[in-house]
This record gives sequence, C-alpha cells and structure tokens, in this order.
Amino acid sequence: MPAYPVLQPDGQLAVWSTVVDNFIAFDLSVESATYVIGLRHSGNVKEICQRVANGEKPFDHWKDWFDCVGLMIGRYGEDDAEVQAALTRTPDRRIPDLIASIWNAEGRMNDAIDVLLRYGQIDGAHHKQWVIDQALRALTGDDYTALIQSACDGEDGADTYTWEVGIAP
Repeated sequence: MPAYPVLQPDGQLAVWSTVVDNFIAFDLSVESATYVIGLRHSGNVKEICQRVANGEKPFDHWKDWFDCVGLMIGRYGEDDAEVQAALTRTPDRRIPDLIASIWNAEGRMNDAIDVLLRYGQIDGAHHKQWVIDQALRALTGDDYTALIQSACDGEDGADTYTWEVGIAP
C-alpha cells in the first residue's frame, strides 16, 4: 500500500506516503482518510482506517506517528515545512528526536562504510590515511574538528600530536 493511515496524537488521522516518506494529509476523519487513500489503493480501506482510528496497527511494518515524524526530521530536517506541520501536532518530541538521531547515525555509518569499501584497498599509506580521515569525517559530522583537536592535544599542550589527512587516491 503506497499510503496508509496513521493515528495522530489528537485522535485524528493522517496519511503517510511510503513513496515520498512523508505525510500527504493531516487532521482527517475516517471518511476523509478513506477517500485520500482510496485514490491510490483499492480494497478494504475504510476498515483499515477505522482500525487505525481505534488505536490498532494493522501491519507490523507500518510506522506509527512518532516513527513517521522521527523519520521526517532525520531525512528532511526540522526547517522543512511538512516536518513543521507534523511537529505542531506532536506534543512530545522525545521519541521523534531519538528516531531522527538513529536515522542520522545510520546514514553517517553507511557513508563511512561506503568510503572504506570503495577506497580502503588502494595501496599507499598516504591513501589509507585519507580513507581513515574521510570515514571519520562521515561518522562525526560537525564534531570532526573538535574531535581532531582533542586527539592532537596531549601532555605538552595543544598540538602535541598531529593528524594526517592523507592524499585522495
């Protein structure tokens, strides 16, 4: 099903699109959600919308409200208009923020793995240094500079040690 109903915290329904990983409608009744989803899917849509409105999760792979909002924050950022629309309907940000941080960490990890697998077998110590540096940049994001400075500080003060960034292959 390319779109399915999600129970909002206020008891109304929203429609989540698995095509764009975003909500395509908010603040719907069962009838309105049935209509919106029915434009994209046939079958027992009204029954499924009613089950969701009653607090059920018809399929294990469907995300709930907080999962969807967390995914949106992680993918699009908090400044996105649709994310803002969802956040205004979210009374407790803790779960979506946690899910967004996990989503971002998985993305950074995948980026690091990509660099390691793509370039890690290239000969030359200077190229290996570059691969390690690029993987660390992917993993740490905005914290990279502070982490490197901390690693270079030592018993003789700032810049006791050096960090080599290597040479791109």
